Amino acid sequence: MKIFFDFLFYRIYWWNKDILKEKNTVLFNTIIGLSAFFILNITTLLFGFFLYCLRDSSAYPKWLHIVMMILTVVITYTIYVPKYKVIIAKFSNTKGFAKRDIYLLAYILVTIILFIFISIQFRNFVDTD
Repeated sequence: MKIFFDFLFYRIYWWNKDILKEKNTVLFNTIIGLSAFFILNITTLLFGFFLYCLRDSSAYPKWLHIVMMILTVVITYTIYVPKYKVIIAKFSNTKGFAKRDIYLLAYILVTIILFIFISIQFRNFVDTD
């Protein structure tokens, strides 16, 4: 898993640097992008827990979401900023990203689809309460 998320970090960094031509805030944008995927995953798990395990969507504290988002960004920052140069050097010298890119694309699509699905289910559950 560590290598997968390191590669995700590298690809987001590459996207910001080479595709978007960002010069000043490449690392910051990469941390925010990586955190966004982590936040979507955590939100999906939290909504699923409150919806399917507790069967009570009103028990979900709204402040929890803000705290979770801030903590996710801070944790992602503390994990990746000290070693970002090592990650970039590790992956910039390798070739043949096609298989890894397919896995990343699958991860991104599954993350977004599951988040949308669970959000709709959560909203419908709230509306029927």
